[in-house]
Amino acid sequence: MSELNKLEFVGRAEHLNRIISLVQESNKLRVVLVEGRGGIGKTWLLHALKSGLNQVQIGTSEIIDCDIPVFNDAEDLYTQIAKQLYYYTYKEWLLRLRKLREDENRLSQIAYEQERRQLEKFLVDEINRKSSQQRLVFLIDTVEKLGQADIREQVWECIGDLCHQLENAVFILAGRPSIAHQTLEKSFKEEELTYLELNEFTHEDVQTYIRCKEEQLHFTLGQELVRKIIVLSGGSPIMIEFGVEYAYREVIPDWLESEDIETIPSRLKKTGGFEAEMVRHITQLRTSMDRLTLLLSRIYPLDSCDIANLLELSTEDAQRLFIDAQSYFFIKPVIGGSQISLHDIVRDLVEKYVWADIDPDLEWRKRDSRIAAKYFEQKDYDLGPQKRILEVQRYCDDSHKVANIEFMIEEVKQLREFNTTRWLWNALYADPITGFETWHEVTDRIRRQSKKFGFVNQLLAIAKQFETEINPDQQFKLIIFESKIVHALKDKSTKEN
Repeated sequence: MSELNKLEFVGRAEHLNRIISLVQESNKLRVVLVEGRGGIGKTWLLHALKSGLNQVQIGTSEIIDCDIPVFNDAEDLYTQIAKQLYYYTYKEWLLRLRKLREDENRLSQIAYEQERRQLEKFLVDEINRKSSQQRLVFLIDTVEKLGQADIREQVWECIGDLCHQLENAVFILAGRPSIAHQTLEKSFKEEELTYLELNEFTHEDVQTYIRCKEEQLHFTLGQELVRKIIVLSGGSPIMIEFGVEYAYREVIPDWLESEDIETIPSRLKKTGGFEAEMVRHITQLRTSMDRLTLLLSRIYPLDSCDIANLLELSTEDAQRLFIDAQSYFFIKPVIGGSQISLHDIVRDLVEKYVWADIDPDLEWRKRDSRIAAKYFEQKDYDLGPQKRILEVQRYCDDSHKVANIEFMIEEVKQLREFNTTRWLWNALYADPITGFETWHEVTDRIRRQSKKFGFVNQLLAIAKQFETEINPDQQFKLIIFESKIVHALKDKSTKEN
């Protein structure tokens, strides 16, 4: 169970009740968009909505978190939505998606778009089939991370188009301010789209929140420490969490307990503020949790096996750490709870205040990436034989068995793509010059052998992050590689015309 589910919902009752009422009463509603800065409580609101909607007999999805590096386009989100429907739907969706992506460089742009719309229609029909039995709500978090930067507007146009076709389903989206708002506003009438903005807690809400945390933890802060946290947190739920939970875990800074509230602000001006101090203790690396937090700030999501290999722990110690980590408010389970990730605002804070302090020359991070690159390369390599065995098994007379094997092959392919992406990014980070040669060899082979332009473009986007760090010859190779992709797309367009 998420730590959020154990805590009484505070300070957002108006938003919660309004959304539940809208979902219950309005047949025209298609999308609810909730925006607010990092750490303001958007994920908490989604958890409360899931509980509240289930209580009034409205079906909800699991919370789909876009803060993992697999959400590169609208179809990646649709894959997670298909998972929430029927097993048959997910299996059929994955097989059809594979065919679409393999057809990308064979079909004309018009034919490809027609096939993509047919695939979207399949998902719409399946959602409408399930929602014909009861109102259905999809909960989607960290939506500002959805899609590669250069196609985000296009991604949101696709999502808006899909939502228009739903008959008894609503998308509730939560994220930081992004292009999603203005794009969706163009697509929907006022009664079809509800926009809400979350702001900081009031003074009274902060007091109530702290009292609930004390009850949850069976722990009392003391009036003076409560007063300091109220003032210093600025009403930000995540800063309150830091103050309360770190006091509970006895890692709170000495000055927060010993100094007067009148003198603390001047101290914080010199050190980066309250938020900087709430993560700075990680620099001491006193615990395995500190090491895991550093790792997750750069490489995520991870399962217990990943943690064992990347932190060089025993299987048993890694499993214990994996379980214990989920008791911290800033660690969130993802991908059905099989992996964990760091809250995105905490990841930002660790990058800004911890890594800059303990690793100014990047050597530590480069070493971690060298280890990660080798690890994910091996994971990618190990999946190869699995795929080949499945490919042999599909040559049989049982059509049902063949369809199931095709589905398993596609799942293995998706895992391989995810591992390849993490392998090549870490190789480039560890050593841009050497890493580029690895990237070019692997990506060019995929370009020649694969039928998926989309995946090759994802890998191209990774290399372009390091464009200024590679040598002139490599920059020229990158230009040539990109021109091959552009030429292939133009060639398609010419044939079409």
